[in-house]
Amino acid sequence: MLVEKTGEVMTLKLQSGDELITRIEKETSETYTCEQCITIAATSQGVAMVPWIQTAKPGKIDLNKSQVVAKVPTIKEIADKYLEAVTGISVSSPSSIIGV
Repeated sequence: MLVEKTGEVMTLKLQSGDELITRIEKETSETYTCEQCITIAATSQGVAMVPWIQTAKPGKIDLNKSQVVAKVPTIKEIADKYLEAVTGISVSSPSSIIGV
């Protein structure tokens, strides 16, 4: 069983194939309450972080656990860029990832 630290940036792989980067704020037997879900998209300028649901207001999303295939800690470089994108605080050196 994976035990993550509170507020740790996690990657969720969904049955649809989508890969989400988020922080899980709350977990019940059926859902994850996630904060500011983003995904990675390829652009002509490189890799970019974009909102997972592009027309929704930023905030919390409840995900049904039955749709989650895997839940793993996000690699440090990507986690740092995620935190920078959602908080505005730079925590890493420059890379080829474009913020949200």
